[in-house]
Amino acid sequence: MVEQRPFKALVEGSSPSLSTISRAGPGNISSLFRFIYENFWKSLTFPKKVLVFPSLFAMLLSVMKNDTKNTFALNKEQASAFMKLHGIYQAVLEFDGSGDDGQITCAELVGNDNQELFNQKVTVWKTIHKYAPEGAEWLTETVSEELHFSDLLEHIAYDCLATRFGGWEINSGSFGVITIKKDGTGSIEFNERIETTEYSESTF
Repeated sequence: MVEQRPFKALVEGSSPSLSTISRAGPGNISSLFRFIYENFWKSLTFPKKVLVFPSLFAMLLSVMKNDTKNTFALNKEQASAFMKLHGIYQAVLEFDGSGDDGQITCAELVGNDNQELFNQKVTVWKTIHKYAPEGAEWLTETVSEELHFSDLLEHIAYDCLATRFGGWEINSGSFGVITIKKDGTGSIEFNERIETTEYSESTF
């Protein structure tokens, strides 16, 4: 299904139309930031950037989370159906991230530990956003793709982390365990690494 969202000019005088951005959707988030930068951000003075940035960032983050939730629910349904069909009680995934990079480090199936199940084909839902310059609008499309069950689990895990612990892979990062149950529920055991400094002084 394709949803067209109006994306009018980001500049109204010298101020951004944040409500317009909130309706636009993040698209490919890197391309959206690039579009905002080229068409709006470069023209602002430094004091104006300081005033605008917090609201702009909060709005974009909210839109990203809303779009993620849509496919998140669909993918949970797919995982639940697959797990019930194959007698899997739950899937347990470990994650680890730091230095702006993170990954699922291992996965285990409880109830049916047949490793071949990871390679079974299932439907995985994704949200794709593209900016259409001719209509000054974002086109949002929710699409499905046949991938491996392991890919479905990873999509669910990364969406969980993105919506609940944004920035989990930044700086010292974090690690933990994500449990996905056959009834569609789950939990996250989240451990954040904290950087500390210890000051001392000596004379010579």
